[in-house]
This record gives sequence, C-alpha cells and structure tokens, in this order.
Amino acid sequence: MTFLVVSHEDGDHAGGVDSLLASVEVKDVLVGPGLVAKNYRRCVAGQRWTWGEGVDIVSFEILSPTAPSAIEGNNSSCVLLISWRDQIILLPGDIEHSVEAQLQRSPISKLPLTPVTVLLAPHHGSQTSSTAGFVDRVRPAHVVFSSGYRHHFGHPHSAVVDRYRSVESQRWLTSEQGAISFVWNQQGELKVGPTRTSRPDRWWR
Repeated sequence: MTFLVVSHEDGDHAGGVDSLLASVEVKDVLVGPGLVAKNYRRCVAGQRWTWGEGVDIVSFEILSPTAPSAIEGNNSSCVLLISWRDQIILLPGDIEHSVEAQLQRSPISKLPLTPVTVLLAPHHGSQTSSTAGFVDRVRPAHVVFSSGYRHHFGHPHSAVVDRYRSVESQRWLTSEQGAISFVWNQQGELKVGPTRTSRPDRWWR
C-alpha cells in the first residue's frame, strides 16, 4: 500500500503534492492540520498502523500534533515514529522548542527511551529546534539535515550541529551529499547511500 504523510502546509514540505498524487497512486494521505484539502486525513497523536507480519512487521505512530497543538505552521507538523526490529526512525517535520518539550514532558514521554537510529533534524537544523534536552534524549546514530546548498537561511546552524556532534551522531547534509538513502537488509544491517559519492556525475565540482 502506498501511503503519503505531508508534515504541514509550508511550500518546502507540501509543494508538489498535487502533481505527485496525479502521477502516483496513493491509498491514503495524512496531512498536518494547516493543509486543508479534500479527501486528506489530518494526522493526530495516537494514530498507529503496521505493515508486514512477524519479525518483519514495521510499526508507524504519529506522536504529534495533539488536540491542543498549533493548527498551522511549524509546530503543527506531523511527527512520525517508525519502528522495525530494533531500528527506530523519527521524522519530526519542522517542530520547534515547544513541541520538542511537549514530546519529552512527564509523566509519560512520547519519545523512545532507546537511541534513535535515524533522525531527520527538526526544522532543517534551525536554531528554533534541536534543543540540548531533545538531542540528548533521542541521541540519533544518524542525523540528516535537509538543507539547500548556500541557502539564505544557512541551515543547519553550527550550534545545532555541535549538539549532535556531542552525542556522537553521524551527520549527513543534503546540501553536500544530495539525496541520502538508508537501506536495511534482512539481517538488519544498515547501508547508507549518499548520492554525491554514488553518482558524482550529477554534481558540479
């Protein structure tokens, strides 16, 4: 089943959705509450689904937004947690400090207690996100900064990069390495494939 999750309404996340849906058959679409469109379902904390069976079952869970959360903008982002065996992938969209704190808040934290395998850095590595407490909680083995080459916002911020360095995360920048693939084999071994090293002909040097 093809499933699409669009974190929120900002153009760098939702842009091109209509053309994508026109060319790819998608069974279901989950969107942040600020993206209003016919036949789309809103993502809400607590939604869960699975693919596969037995040891190969893949679990998906929406951690945010909750009912009182922002109804538009960065903090309305769908936060998706994906689990397979002992591997955990966290896709937090553009959440900022307040939602990071909400995800960690006691008595019951919505974040995993074990280190995350792959984290897409919240808000592209902006200063508005990746607080020290959040980074220390998730302690990702790999963190990906989705950012444009020489982009005017300058993502990721050096202080944010340093926070991930302090927990020994392997850092990946799309602005330097292009598309980055994370592929697990049946034994659970991970192979990371950055486009710039696999297809250098696509890059200007």
